[in-house]
Amino acid sequence: MTHDVTGNDVEGGRPPDGYEEIKAWVEEHPEIKSKIEERIRNVPEANRERAFINAAKTEAMNQTVRPTGNSVRP
Repeated sequence: MTHDVTGNDVEGGRPPDGYEEIKAWVEEHPEIKSKIEERIRNVPEANRERAFINAAKTEAMNQTVRPTGNSVRP
């Protein structure tokens, strides 16, 4: 296994863990997909897939953290 400049592990030519799952999740949520496509429309074609996955991960995190309604914490 090699490391990139940030020290993260890099698999040679293999998609990162969770890649297929995040793509499937985005396909199931068309409103999220359109939001992500809007965010990456100015990204160069060579970087678009990586930007799509990063934006999808961000949206997934936002969906799990976002409070629903007017909830009050105990």
